Amino acid sequence: MKKLLPAILILAVIIISGVEWMLIHKAYGSLEKEALTEVRFADEIIHLGEVSLDSCKHAEFEIKNTGRVPLLIKAVEPSCGCTSVKWNRHPIEPEQTGKISIRFEPFSIGKFSKSVLLYCNTKQEVHTLKFDGYVKE
Repeated sequence: MKKLLPAILILAVIIISGVEWMLIHKAYGSLEKEALTEVRFADEIIHLGEVSLDSCKHAEFEIKNTGRVPLLIKAVEPSCGCTSVKWNRHPIEPEQTGKISIRFEPFSIGKFSKSVLLYCNTKQEVHTLKFDGYVKE
């Protein structure tokens, strides 16, 4: 029995590795075949100026699909909890535009620089949109 244990362990590792490879390939294999498009932003940096500590500031990033297939915004990720993001989750057709709306609610006084990561079906895959300003009392 002691001689069979190493063989059983090796076989288990091979089976587990094979299953893991199949799951990874199934999850990410379709990304390789996904149709990619191109985007253009009206502004990649928005200057919010002065913001009062007891208020919030809204801004919009305009995004245009300059490619030949629909633009899919898969996720939008703000850099901190002081920022909330809204966008239309429908695909943006070629030559059409969409908007990424941000709402910044400051927690401290001083200069700030924040970002929002945009995950899309583009060659670059992740785009960084930035906004900055100064929080006053």
